[in-house]
Amino acid sequence: MVVHAGKLNRKTASRKSSSCTQYLESKRDEMTVRQKIIKQAACYDISRLMLKNQPVEDMCQQIVNLLKQAWSSSDNVWPFIEVFNKCYKFSMFAEAAKQKFCIPVMVNGAICGQLCLFYDESSPVQWEDEDDFVLLKNVAEDLGLWLERQRTAEGGQNISDQTGMIEKGVHEHGCAIITDQDGRIEYANQNFCLISKLSTQESLGQNIRIITSGLHDSAPPH
Repeated sequence: MVVHAGKLNRKTASRKSSSCTQYLESKRDEMTVRQKIIKQAACYDISRLMLKNQPVEDMCQQIVNLLKQAWSSSDNVWPFIEVFNKCYKFSMFAEAAKQKFCIPVMVNGAICGQLCLFYDESSPVQWEDEDDFVLLKNVAEDLGLWLERQRTAEGGQNISDQTGMIEKGVHEHGCAIITDQDGRIEYANQNFCLISKLSTQESLGQNIRIITSGLHDSAPPH
């Protein structure tokens, strides 16, 4: 049996080409798995970050930085956050970049901003479209919930501040007393003592109904 050298060369070349293709595919699969792990790690770090109580500006900028780490395999991908008309982006953000993803940030059912991903169109980027979209969507939802909690906390603080001001005004300019269930005085402020002409010690334990009836009786007729 005679085998031509040309046929052997073609078969050898075919085997080499097949081996090279398999090698490249395995390396590409390795890179894909590695990128997914990096993105999941960044997502985990962002979820831990959401447990902190800090200014909105700091939170949004830190999320941008962590998202940049998620796409650290490419220098030409830039995350971008806009909430309440303020923008947060990576320092090397390219103004001419093209938008890949844009997910709204919702607070109490209303859109308050957006979380986007931009990239340089002139440089190839390996996208995992479905996984990348889900990751960004989860971050946008978590950010919206965090903003809701912040606004609720701020609202509670404002109510507490207003209540404190009202209480201070009452203590400074009006009568303030605390009684038990039977009407016996447990606390009286200075204004009450001045009007009732009783010292603080004298007023403690007195029945408020008796004292107030005496005040009414001693009031001048109209």
